[in-house]
Amino acid sequence: MKKITNLILLILTTSVSFGQNPSNEYYKLVTKADSLYEAKDYLNSGLVYSRAFEIKGWKIRANDRYNAACSWALAKVPDSSFYQLESKEIKRSYTNYDHTIIDEDLASLHNDKRWAAFLKEVKRNKLKK
Repeated sequence: MKKITNLILLILTTSVSFGQNPSNEYYKLVTKADSLYEAKDYLNSGLVYSRAFEIKGWKIRANDRYNAACSWALAKVPDSSFYQLESKEIKRSYTNYDHTIIDEDLASLHNDKRWAAFLKEVKRNKLKK
């Protein structure tokens, strides 16, 4: 009986530990946001990305920021999209200029005055690389 109790305690402790791991929760939420994007539920995708980013203290990889920006742009929430595109992660390291200029996900942003400044940053990053 003691072995079974110890085994149950070990399983519960391990489950609780994994459930509270911010990295695990972050990746679960990013996966969910990606699924919502694929289902064309762009608003909820953007919202779930934001929850994931909050878990990581807003220190996120540039590609995740870019994907969130796409969700927000498709949801017709340009301020949230530009919030992601103007993040320090994008400004420092995002270099995929060729894809960005043809990415239909961001087409709704092209007439916004912030678009040209964003492209300039990406092009600068690409040239530095």
